[in-house]
Amino acid sequence: MTFSETGSVQDFGPFNALDHARFASSREAIGMIGLFLAATMFLTTVAADAHDASTGWAYSTACCSNQDCAQIEDVTVTVTAEGYEVALAPGDHPMVVAPRVYLIPFGDDRIRDSGDHHYHACIGVTAPQFQYEQQRMICFYRPTAGES
Repeated sequence: MTFSETGSVQDFGPFNALDHARFASSREAIGMIGLFLAATMFLTTVAADAHDASTGWAYSTACCSNQDCAQIEDVTVTVTAEGYEVALAPGDHPMVVAPRVYLIPFGDDRIRDSGDHHYHACIGVTAPQFQYEQQRMICFYRPTAGES
């Protein structure tokens, strides 16, 4: 199939419609691949940003696999003789759906140094249903000495 000098389509045989369909399909496929790559780049950027603290430092991917970390208010944390007592209620952290107290003993592997002057918690849910018993503290970030 070609165009004449007047711009009209000239038909050169029975396979022209099939050739045109193949050409259109390949253009659509290229367009879909481009759309897929753009979406992948966007989602990768969003995922990276979602794992940054609001003050700009990055949570460890060892803690949350790029999810479930958030700053918590200082008033939710009490330092005891044994470690940290973290009392969270809905609204204190995006993953908390029921009031819960976490006890994090000093020396626990979940304790990390915060990249700012605030406490942060990474809380995971081990099942699709948000149930109280399944909310676990994956990592706990504390301000370094003299920062809180």
